[in-house]
Amino acid sequence: MLEQVRTTYSDQRWVRYITIAGMLIFGALFYRAAGGFPPRAWIALAQTLSQFSQLWATRGAGVLLPLGGLITLALVQFITWLFLLCMGCWTVIQEWRYVREWRHVKASLRRAQAMLANNTTAVYQPWEEQTGPLAPLAATTPVEAQNGHHAPSFPLAEVSTRPIAEQNTLPETPIPQAHTTVATPTLARPTPSANGYTLVVGTGLDAGIKRKNKPNEDCLIAYQSTLTREAEARFSGLFVVADGMGGHANGRDASHMAIQAICDAIIPVLADEGDLDEDNITRLLEEGVQHANSTVYRHNQEYGLDTGTTMTAALIADDLAAIANVGDSRTYLYRAAAGLTPITRDHSTVARLVESGQIAPDEVYTHPQRNEIYRNLGDDIPVEVDTCIIAIERGMTLLLCSDGLWEMVRDTQIERILRETLPDAAQACRRLLQAALDGGGLDNISVIVVHVL
Repeated sequence: MLEQVRTTYSDQRWVRYITIAGMLIFGALFYRAAGGFPPRAWIALAQTLSQFSQLWATRGAGVLLPLGGLITLALVQFITWLFLLCMGCWTVIQEWRYVREWRHVKASLRRAQAMLANNTTAVYQPWEEQTGPLAPLAATTPVEAQNGHHAPSFPLAEVSTRPIAEQNTLPETPIPQAHTTVATPTLARPTPSANGYTLVVGTGLDAGIKRKNKPNEDCLIAYQSTLTREAEARFSGLFVVADGMGGHANGRDASHMAIQAICDAIIPVLADEGDLDEDNITRLLEEGVQHANSTVYRHNQEYGLDTGTTMTAALIADDLAAIANVGDSRTYLYRAAAGLTPITRDHSTVARLVESGQIAPDEVYTHPQRNEIYRNLGDDIPVEVDTCIIAIERGMTLLLCSDGLWEMVRDTQIERILRETLPDAAQACRRLLQAALDGGGLDNISVIVVHVL
């Protein structure tokens, strides 16, 4: 309750003004009604107590009733003044925090704008490639859509991998060509929406330390578009993180196929559909996840494989964002006032143990069954998809990541990094990747930061 009050006070300017004005008016009225400070009741109580023996001798027990009323009145006035003092201190502290955070946001925004003005992209050199060349930053790959249509192109960086046939883990089969950003956080140029907000997007993917010489099983996409039709601009974005399973090359192919399939299902609709309301945007995202699931499932059935992938996705259309999740990749919501909050639920064994009270939340990071999940794409048709809908608010941030990040970096540290780096989404990705590597880098790491200016 107190956190909700604090969040509302920080986010709504009119609430701050009404609170301060109300406190001043109430304080002035109470000061006048109490007879100044100290209140007349306190003075009268002090005089009465000093003469209590004389009053008791003259009036006896009859003095107790008025004395009790005087004590009650003095106590009420004391509690009221104490409440006003505490509220005044709390208001000063909140205003100080608000000014400090706003100065930090403006300083970070100036840095981000300077980067964009110079048309520069921040580059993070991966752990295993500190002496070698970096992966290419931007390659444009068209997505082949369903029914023969072509979706708009979206910027991604290519991954350099060996041909599947050389790995002797899969038969030579046509695999949909998806691409990922490998260990290179990037900053997308802000795109204005019809409602006046702007998205700053950073992405990053790293193989980690333990698996640096093996195929990366993670895959991600960050897609934005502004469609203008009949002088009306519609803004949309699709952000997906997938963590493959089933052996290194097999897991990589599963996550790539899933990313390609969800793009094929959603991006053409974003270009052709009218305004998406709450029901339509959730339905569209769930259908995209189901299409990705059926694609991986059919591939497994055709070639006798047992591959799969987790997926967490955010679909933004104008002022709404739909979130979907299958597996243990996560989507977080960050607000400066409220902090970091996970808005997806892990479909894992340890998550169930936490929900049933059998283990503490911190034990999920060290439990021997922490890598066991009970729901993923590719097992069966259809798959159960968790979805939710949130409203886009200025200043909020969505963080999508695989377990390679959140298992290596605790939520409190993730929150601190976001607080120190936003609105520079590229810097946030660099810091999060480095924190995951410093935490051990035991798994592939993927992260997308979507900040609403």
